[in-house]
Amino acid sequence: MRRYAWLREIRRLDPERDFLRIYRIIATHEFPWDITRALEPALYRTLGRHMAIAGLPQTYQDFERHLDAYEEAHFGFDEGARRVPDATLDLIKGYPKGFRVAELGTFPTSHRDNCPGPQGDGPAASRAAEALGFFAR
Repeated sequence: MRRYAWLREIRRLDPERDFLRIYRIIATHEFPWDITRALEPALYRTLGRHMAIAGLPQTYQDFERHLDAYEEAHFGFDEGARRVPDATLDLIKGYPKGFRVAELGTFPTSHRDNCPGPQGDGPAASRAAEALGFFAR
């Protein structure tokens, strides 16, 4: 729909008779993210009551502070877990300069001499393979 089309639709409706239609337009087309965010604390409070969790915050800001405090108290740095992102960064740094996986539409795979190279069909992969000195499959 064009800009302001939903607003025109809402203004055309009768608030007393068409309140459900107005709500659906607002919740699904105009402000879906805002309404979802506003309802999150109510969802967590409801779940907390059903799970007998006491002391859940009442506002979104309080809930953010609560989550930050919980993470600080229950999560910590683990040297062993640090190896995964470090290994990923080392892999990425090993790719030739200018190598962009997103342009190829697929992830690189090993080719002769264990060099990473593009995989895929089509002109983009072929041009990238030629430019980088790799052989496309």
